[in-house]
Amino acid sequence: MRWLFSICGLWLSVGPAVGEMVPNSSIGNDPEREKLCMERTSAHFHSNAVRFLPFEINKEFVGRFRPPNYRGGPVVFVVAKMPGAPPELVECTVLSNGKYGPITFSVQGSNGGRWRLMDEPNHSLFASQAGASIAQKSCFDAVMLKLKHPGYDHIGSYPPAEVNPAEAKGRVRYFAGMVIGGVRAKQYDVVVPNGTVVYKSSHPDMDTVDFTCLLSPMLEVKAIQLK
Repeated sequence: MRWLFSICGLWLSVGPAVGEMVPNSSIGNDPEREKLCMERTSAHFHSNAVRFLPFEINKEFVGRFRPPNYRGGPVVFVVAKMPGAPPELVECTVLSNGKYGPITFSVQGSNGGRWRLMDEPNHSLFASQAGASIAQKSCFDAVMLKLKHPGYDHIGSYPPAEVNPAEAKGRVRYFAGMVIGGVRAKQYDVVVPNGTVVYKSSHPDMDTVDFTCLLSPMLEVKAIQLK
């Protein structure tokens, strides 16, 4: 996973923006390998109770794993759901041992929100192409209003992330029920994490205030946690 930092809303990243979402039926999975991917994902979880769900995924992201952009072995994407656990996007390819099987797992809302379940409405502004930038700006504006500290120099944060279901606790950084700034996060809320405001100073080291913001799915600030 790439940890990226942005200053004043300017991304220092070349990661994928959330663009056109397409159904899994149209992404060109090889049927034979897709079946094998599902079988070996179930074996990975040591369970016959794994369900495979329809989903939508970022078209540009998938294109990176299709010819002529990609010259590696055939890649298949499926979404697996274990009982009591959040769904995960599974990427299958040829492993180092020469066998075909799952190599990466990512929960919904991670990696810039590049996939979502088919039957879930796109009710979050965070899923829009400008969602991350809007979330940061809303957070930064609210933090500056709250602090009202003179001598401002610059402000930045790590990339925003969507809050995962409560059952993802222990596997992801942000999950429903965690408390940020005295407010319990809900699934589909958005967190702007590891923010820092830097102030001018007459000393060699500049003064700083660290913060984290909790936003609603519509990217309205719900809470600010200062550190």
